[in-house]
Amino acid sequence: MGILAPVLSVDPDRSAFGDFWYEPVSRLSPTGPISAESALTIPQFYAAVTYVSEDMGKLPANMFEDIGKEGSQPAPGHELQERLHDQPNQYQDAIEWREMATAWAMLRGKSINEVIAGNPISYPGAPTRKTAVDQIVPLHPDLVREETNRNGVRRAIYRDPKLGGEERTILYEDLFILRGRQSRSVLDFAATNLATTIAQERYAGFMFSRGAKHQGVIQAKGKLLDTTRRGLRKAIDEYSIDGPRAGRPLLLEDGMEWKDVSMTVRDAQLVELRAISIADACRWIRIPPHKVFDLTRSTNNNIESQGVDYVVDCLLAWTVRWEQAIWRDLIVDKSYYAKLNLDGLLRGDNETRSKAYSLAIMWGWMTRNEVRAKEGFNPIAGLSEPLTPVNMTTDPDGATSVSYAPQALLSDGKPLSSETVGLTRLFASDVASRLVRRETAGVAKLAERVAGDLAAFRVGLEAFYAEHAETVARDLHIPRHEAIRYAKAQQAALLEHGSDAMDDWPVEGVARLTELAMDKPEVLAA
Repeated sequence: MGILAPVLSVDPDRSAFGDFWYEPVSRLSPTGPISAESALTIPQFYAAVTYVSEDMGKLPANMFEDIGKEGSQPAPGHELQERLHDQPNQYQDAIEWREMATAWAMLRGKSINEVIAGNPISYPGAPTRKTAVDQIVPLHPDLVREETNRNGVRRAIYRDPKLGGEERTILYEDLFILRGRQSRSVLDFAATNLATTIAQERYAGFMFSRGAKHQGVIQAKGKLLDTTRRGLRKAIDEYSIDGPRAGRPLLLEDGMEWKDVSMTVRDAQLVELRAISIADACRWIRIPPHKVFDLTRSTNNNIESQGVDYVVDCLLAWTVRWEQAIWRDLIVDKSYYAKLNLDGLLRGDNETRSKAYSLAIMWGWMTRNEVRAKEGFNPIAGLSEPLTPVNMTTDPDGATSVSYAPQALLSDGKPLSSETVGLTRLFASDVASRLVRRETAGVAKLAERVAGDLAAFRVGLEAFYAEHAETVARDLHIPRHEAIRYAKAQQAALLEHGSDAMDDWPVEGVARLTELAMDKPEVLAA
């Protein structure tokens, strides 16, 4: 069939058990197929993926216990502390596993891991998995397919290399899944762009392999004798890049003329296109250009600000994905949660760090001993209580509140720097994330307790959100009426959409509370 064979032929392995479904995933584009492996041959794309995955791998991951109104406390004795912080399985350490899982989630849409059970656990309640986590073993996404049976039970079918490719079934409650943005691979959106970049690299390699010389034809008058033609071809080979006369001008005789028939590097705008491809790779992964060593627009004044933007705008979302996936798939007792600490990536210079800590202490986010702990110092007696600002305002209900919008805070009469604002936003996001976890756990427990009784669910929500609004106002230091408005909006969404309303809480819910804390209540109205 020639060139039509791939189109007209029927692949016998496209059955449910065929090899077609287990080949490396590639995406078609006008310039050719693109896969995770071929995309990583692009230097700037490789650097971007590596930066994000390595940074997520090296973040400290620790377990904490939510103790209600008193906040939270470290839980070093939790069964997952060793798995997440040190060694998830017998083959990998924590940085290798998280780095690989993050890269898979970016390039393949999800990272799938099998949870190997260990000793029985004694947590209260009725968890689906009644045993402790002994190992978290990664499964290659290309060898897994997901399906739902007639009874609505979701499961994964894994073609296990250890069993010679034999398939085995794994239930969803025995899986830990980290999903990428929109649960899809970046290659689903970037296939054409990345394939074009690969085509540019191939063209550049072709040009340089020929010594960056033009392709063309030699025009002669009349028909050449065979001996003349053979001699001419031999002479041209001698002047080629590998020939003994490489680099010398080509001498043409008997009225012969050289005619260009190729596209030049200038005509192809190769240099400009290569520069654009660097910016494109940064856009797909959401990192600043200086991370892939493009310093064209970077200066000593703005590169630190770009570093903060990278953490807040790129890594923070991945951190929330990790924390929420761990809470959903690995933690049975929902009063516990995992936290990946971004502080080490945002240390910055001493002045910026000091301003951010001053804001946190001033507005009650942190105590002075908590700041000392972050800087590696031992606590001092008397510094464990939060400070209360003296310039507090009063809301219409008579409760005291403060506003710590960064645009309203000045330091030495000057507006705060973008680095300080970024650190401030990170502190607020951390508090918001804890509040969302508490809210999710409370609603889930209420739904389980009332077991489908809508009237009881409505009454329970009223009681829960009356208390939760007070917690939000206290922890975020926002006016009480703003917290009540947030609670009523959440309650209405649950009554209208049920548990589906909680799907966007891990990311969008945290963002709403963070913006509310940063004194931007118009976000809620939108």
